[in-house]
Amino acid sequence: MAPEETEKQVHYLLGRLVHAFARLDLCIGLQLKWLGPYRGVEVDKLLNPRQPFQNRLDALKPLVLDMYAYSDSIAHGLYREWFERVENTKAIRNNYAHGRWGGWTPVREGFEFAALSWDFNSETMTPSVRMTLQDFERSVVEVERLFGEYMALEKRFRMQGRPSKAWEDEHLQRNA
Repeated sequence: MAPEETEKQVHYLLGRLVHAFARLDLCIGLQLKWLGPYRGVEVDKLLNPRQPFQNRLDALKPLVLDMYAYSDSIAHGLYREWFERVENTKAIRNNYAHGRWGGWTPVREGFEFAALSWDFNSETMTPSVRMTLQDFERSVVEVERLFGEYMALEKRFRMQGRPSKAWEDEHLQRNA
């Protein structure tokens, strides 16, 4: 593949990655919007574009995991795994969206990538890595998959979610 074509493909994949992450962020925000008030947790300050994605993710995780900790161990485990995968892909998105791309060489089947860094000390700076388009696409597909997997979990386990007995008792007592 010609260097110009490789560069186009990288930019196309980078666009897909950013779009998939924005979609995932919207999903997390919408889940917070209903689950926060349902559980009596203030989340409005997190539903602001200036708030980092990590803050929304950190707020949603205990709410979701608590809903299944007492009612469905399979759902609890699958949601826990899903949150771990989101944590891993978040770093990918941040590195790729803010990193440096280059070295479009057809001879070595790939390109160079370096995470954004202001460290110019050659002994401590993170070295660039060489990757193929296929490697990069696998990372993009993983992020794209997360949104669909969350929605599949939500659909599959929607009716099994139940907060702890203590929360239910307190909630019932407060509203009696």
